Amino acid sequence: LCRALAESLRALAAEMASAAAAEGMRLLCVEARGGCAASLLGDAGRSAVIIETLSNGVRLQVSADSFFQVCTSAAELLFDCVLRNACTSLLSEGSEEGAAQGIEIAPATASAAAATTASAATLVAATTVLATAAEQPDVSHAATAAASPRRSLSLRAPAFPALVLDVCCGGGAIGLWIAHAARAAGASTRVVGIEANASAVADARANIAANGLADRFEVMCGKAEGVLPYIIDSAAGESGDVVAVLDPPRTGLAPAVCKALRQERAIKRVVYVSCNPHGYTLRHDYVVRGGSLASQAKLLCEARGRARPFRLVRCTPLDLFPHTPHCELVVTFERG
Repeated sequence: LCRALAESLRALAAEMASAAAAEGMRLLCVEARGGCAASLLGDAGRSAVIIETLSNGVRLQVSADSFFQVCTSAAELLFDCVLRNACTSLLSEGSEEGAAQGIEIAPATASAAAATTASAATLVAATTVLATAAEQPDVSHAATAAASPRRSLSLRAPAFPALVLDVCCGGGAIGLWIAHAARAAGASTRVVGIEANASAVADARANIAANGLADRFEVMCGKAEGVLPYIIDSAAGESGDVVAVLDPPRTGLAPAVCKALRQERAIKRVVYVSCNPHGYTLRHDYVVRGGSLASQAKLLCEARGRARPFRLVRCTPLDLFPHTPHCELVVTFERG
């Protein structure tokens, strides 16, 4: 049975290689893992990567064990949203102060209601869709770009924080997007990525070097709650705000991470990207105990706790997978 399954998978791998060749790409290696582990195409254990080039010129190396969004244009919409939320105080958004910082806020397609509690129902119900990746089921690069025009952002140096913490940074896509924008704007923003997956850390470091951003972006391997105090202490002499960007996996985030963020008084803003806002357990996925978005929001915003609590100031849903129940939610918190 295992041999028959391997033969079927090998035939599928050959079809995949042919389809890739038809698109001008070369499929280097396909492996099946698990009980019927086998090399289906190419050399077993070969370190194959995908090179993805973003619209701003940033090149990303993505290995088999790293994560990247399946639609590049939709991913860029998400990165833009994170960048805007990380680089301006939303408590004064649209004010003269915001305009003086060089932030051009595009009008929302619908108004968002104020969200003031940390319950999951309120986090989801108190938002209106502000952005969508596409309206058609075919989410190709061209279709997405046409269906979701880029919002105009004008970010000058004063709008950027002194330090951005890219927590759960993976291959460094969000951190690279922010570091590249900061360099283009002449800002001195420094980005520090934190990632526990060694393969993703290797990708991130390769991406930083390939994009010439080694002077602005570094990655540390380890658990965020253990690494955060060291990073904050090393930045103690720097002036300006510290912003944390969180992009955890679908399974959620360990409560210790948000507790550590809450305790670090230098962190003025948290931008949380949730790909599972409801905290559902889907198929073989699971949500870690206390790891849902609602639980994390409660840790950041409840009155009790060390250091001043954060306030939830904006929720932005992003429909990266039209005609499916999946939705990304970018939630921004600011220190009260």
